[in-house]
Amino acid sequence: MKNVIHLCLLDKFIPPFIKFIRDHNNFNNQFFITFGELDDFNYAKGDDAKHIKSFSSELLFLIKHLNAADKIILHGLFDIRVIYILLLQPWLLRKCYWIIWGGDLYYKLVPKNKKKKIAELMRYFVIHNIGFIVALMRGEYELAREWYKTKAKHVPCFVYTSNLYVEQLHQPAVHKKSFLTVLVGNSADSSNKHEEIFELIKGIENIKVVVPLSYGNKDNANYIIEAGKRLLGENFIPLTKFMPIEEYTDLLNSIDVAIFNHDRQQAVGNIVTLLSLGKKVYLRENTSHYNYFKENGIKVFPVHDINMELLSDSQVKHNKKILKEIFSEQSLINSLENFLS
Repeated sequence: MKNVIHLCLLDKFIPPFIKFIRDHNNFNNQFFITFGELDDFNYAKGDDAKHIKSFSSELLFLIKHLNAADKIILHGLFDIRVIYILLLQPWLLRKCYWIIWGGDLYYKLVPKNKKKKIAELMRYFVIHNIGFIVALMRGEYELAREWYKTKAKHVPCFVYTSNLYVEQLHQPAVHKKSFLTVLVGNSADSSNKHEEIFELIKGIENIKVVVPLSYGNKDNANYIIEAGKRLLGENFIPLTKFMPIEEYTDLLNSIDVAIFNHDRQQAVGNIVTLLSLGKKVYLRENTSHYNYFKENGIKVFPVHDINMELLSDSQVKHNKKILKEIFSEQSLINSLENFLS
C-alpha cells in the first residue's frame, strides 16, 4: 500500500474531505497534516492526522514524513512556508499532487510588490517541477502549463464533497411567490465583481437579491453592502454570518436564479448544487468552468444576457441527468482511487 501524506491548509472543504476518506474502506494509509485555523475548521482527531501550529517547531516532523511518503497531496498551494519546504527539497516535487483551488493558480495575475515577486519566482520553480496537477477542469491545468511551463501530468478529479450532486430532499414552499430570489456570488472576494451585476439587474422588478458575504475579505464585504443598498435598496439581502451546510443547502434550494460573475474558476460546489436543484445559473463566458459545463452539455448561461426566465422542466431534467453521472459519490470514489491508492 502507498504511504500518502495530505498537506492541508484548513478551509471549509477539508473536514468533510477527511471524514469522507475515513468513511470509505477504499483508501488506506492516508495521513493528514493540517495547518491553519483549527478553531474555524475543526475535525475529529485520530491516529491518521496531526495538526501543526508552528512550521518551525514541527520542521523535523514535516521533513521526515514528507520524505518517507510515496505521494504528497497538496491541498491548495498558497502558504509560502510550504513553498519554502518544497523549494529546499526539490526531490519531493516529482511525487507531489497539487490540487488547484483557484486562487493559488490565479495568484499569477495579482499585482505584486518586490517581496511578492520574489515569492512568485519560488512558486514558479515549485510548480514548474511538480509531478502532478489535480484539477477537474482541463482549462485550469492548461493555464498552469502555460504560465509555469510545467510538464506535470493532469489528474482529473473534483476531490471535495462540496462538489457532489445533491438530491432535492424536499420541495420548496408551494405558495406562489410574488418575486424571484436571485443569488449573486458566493463570497466577499473581489473576484465576484458584485457591483457589475448590481448595475445590470437594478432595474428588474419583483426580485430579492441574496448575497453571501460571510467568507472572504471583510473590507470588501462592507463595500459590497454599501453598494447593494445604494443600487438595489430594500431588494438587497446580504448574508454576513456563516451557515451550517444543511441550512446553506436549504437556502440554495429557495433560489430561483444564480449569477456568478467571477473572472476565474470559483464556486463550483455552489454551482453544482444549484444546477442539481434545478436552478438557472449564469457564468462568465471566458472562464474555464463555463466552458467545462457547456462542453459536457450542461445548460448554463452567459452573464451578459441576464433575464429572469426560469429553466424549463426539460432543461432541469437534462441538467440533473448529466450532473448525477459526473458528480456522483461513486464517481468521486473512482477518481480519488486513481491517485490516492
